[in-house]
Amino acid sequence: MGKIIAHHAKLLAAEVDELWLGGFSTGGNLVTSHAFSDDNVDGLLLFSPGFYPDTRYLFRPGHCLFMGLARHR
Repeated sequence: MGKIIAHHAKLLAAEVDELWLGGFSTGGNLVTSHAFSDDNVDGLLLFSPGFYPDTRYLFRPGHCLFMGLARHR
C-alpha cells in the first residue's frame, strides 16, 4: 500500500505548489505514515484518523490547523 501512496503523492506533487495529503479513518493513517518519510508533504488534513498521537510535536503552537495538521520544514 505504501508504494501506491508514494506513487500518487509524487504525481500530485508534480502538479501543485504545495502538497497536502488527506484521508478519512485508515486513509488518515496511511497518509500520515507516508508523510514521515516524504519531505515534499507540506501538510495533512486528517478526518477521524484511527490513532491517538502521543507526541507533543503535533500540538505545538502553529502546527494545528482546524482539523488538519501542518508540518513545518
